[in-house]
Amino acid sequence: MSNYEIRPPANIEEYGQIADVYQAVFSLRDRANPPAWLMEDTTKVGGLTLGLWDGDKGVGFSWAFAGFDSAGPYLYSSGLGVLPEHRSRGQAYEMKVAQRTFALELGYRRIKWTFSALRSVNAHLYVTRLGGVGSKYVFDTRGSFDSDWVTEGGVPLDEFVVEWDLDSPRVRSRLGDDAAEGAERLKPPADAYCISRCSGSGPDRVLDEIDTEPSADRVVCEVPADFQYLVNNALDLAMDWRAKTRPAFAALMGQGFALTECFYDREHGPRYLFERGAEGTAR
Repeated sequence: MSNYEIRPPANIEEYGQIADVYQAVFSLRDRANPPAWLMEDTTKVGGLTLGLWDGDKGVGFSWAFAGFDSAGPYLYSSGLGVLPEHRSRGQAYEMKVAQRTFALELGYRRIKWTFSALRSVNAHLYVTRLGGVGSKYVFDTRGSFDSDWVTEGGVPLDEFVVEWDLDSPRVRSRLGDDAAEGAERLKPPADAYCISRCSGSGPDRVLDEIDTEPSADRVVCEVPADFQYLVNNALDLAMDWRAKTRPAFAALMGQGFALTECFYDREHGPRYLFERGAEGTAR
């Protein structure tokens, strides 16, 4: 990150650069992309737009605007991304940490956002490394294969809602000095019941069956190692994973579970941990 800077856009031209990056990252058609003036206006009235800058060039972004629910005000983060040629340097993590810092300065204590439910890389960042909690499962609203808003090759865009309690013990512990080491040590609890049964190996691993009504209070579920690979190269398999996990994940959320971890190991690949009644729990 030494050659990059994270800061708000300084003028409408820089907001325009951020809007262009947004469109490129999500491969959106013109009318599906948020305009620069909207990003600027929402920032003026309590939102937060940040750019990742390589010199004077915008190469990454986060965009959030003010929200309100029964618990009070929060920021809703409507997108974060980095251009492909500038990835794999820890920028996404640093941008979320910067977003937290700016949000606290603005007086916010919570940030919410969504992520595509089978993208384990995102889950590991948002839930395990940053300490967010997946609190809801939201079904696709983006439309058909040829919709301007399709972002996953036509696979239904089901998402988890992440709640980030910015100053909670859970979040502070994940962002502390030993956070990276601690995250690498995490393994599923011994009493966690595995609800998924899979076969095959590598990126073509198949989900054969999944338990939608587990009796345990902690469950783990295997998810694809690289969902984008499936979208690009094995669309039928991507569809199959979505179709089988959709009812299971929705049922878990309806039964009071929350997504609290995403584990990686060489033997099993990525696995999600769901815990009943764990939303907002300090860990």
